[in-house]
Amino acid sequence: MQGNPILLTTIEASEGASAVPPSVPSADGPVQVSSVRLLSQADAEFSWLPDCATKWTCFAIDLDNGVTDYVALREEGLPLMGAADTVLRAIWPMVRDESMKELRTSHEAAINNALLWTVSTRTESGVMIVDGEGALLHCNAAARESMSASDFLRDVDGRLRCSDASAGRVLAKAIKECSSGDLRKDQELILFLRTSKDGSRFPVALFRHPDETDHNPLVVIMLPRRPDPKRTELLARKMGLSPTEARVAGLMQLGLPYREAATKAGVKEETFRTYSKRVLSKLDLGCRAEMAQVLTWQSMLGRAS
Repeated sequence: MQGNPILLTTIEASEGASAVPPSVPSADGPVQVSSVRLLSQADAEFSWLPDCATKWTCFAIDLDNGVTDYVALREEGLPLMGAADTVLRAIWPMVRDESMKELRTSHEAAINNALLWTVSTRTESGVMIVDGEGALLHCNAAARESMSASDFLRDVDGRLRCSDASAGRVLAKAIKECSSGDLRKDQELILFLRTSKDGSRFPVALFRHPDETDHNPLVVIMLPRRPDPKRTELLARKMGLSPTEARVAGLMQLGLPYREAATKAGVKEETFRTYSKRVLSKLDLGCRAEMAQVLTWQSMLGRAS
């Protein structure tokens, strides 16, 4: 364009007009221009465009795939309008394709950011990233909470350590195996680490991050969130139950016998049964098993504020 840059930008539709003309489908990819039409204010299509008649000249570019693009050109000391048909036929397919690529790239970045934000802040699963030597490079909030609440796995000066020495050796071996590339991309290792407090075991999943360009392979470690009665009660409260009903719901979810659950709740067994029926009625559920399933699924959806 004789050294003059082309300004390509987006423009908002006129107030009250639809964001995209309903008769025009959207599409992308290589195209050819079928026709270039100069629009006037008398054209129905012009109403979709902003009020820019005094500064801009508007065109409708019909493409060979049935799509119509709308372009507004502003002449800045360049006698362009007389050759607009020829110029737009020549440059628009290239400009359009580059613009669509940029749009897709920007959208993909936003999607990736949304996924990273969800994993970091909202998911209930603990996620840790380590290198082949077991150095902890990053972990999300759920993983931090799991390590704080349990003694089977912890962060010691930036390295993962197990409370049991033998378990630590097994974990280190598993990390080495994952980072070495011996496993297929779709394979994972499952370990069960035992706590020293109560002897309970936690499943830990390890797999290699499939990045062939990375010369320092990363290993992803995933931990399930340990069931938390307080969190269950909080979820039950959010579902419309009173504090006492939420407490009963949390005990019902554990599958305890009525007598044992009533003892933990500090009420008589008959009182506990009455509250249980009230809980099921409020949540419109048919039995304890269905209620436990609902609360379990709810607890997996996101983190309680």
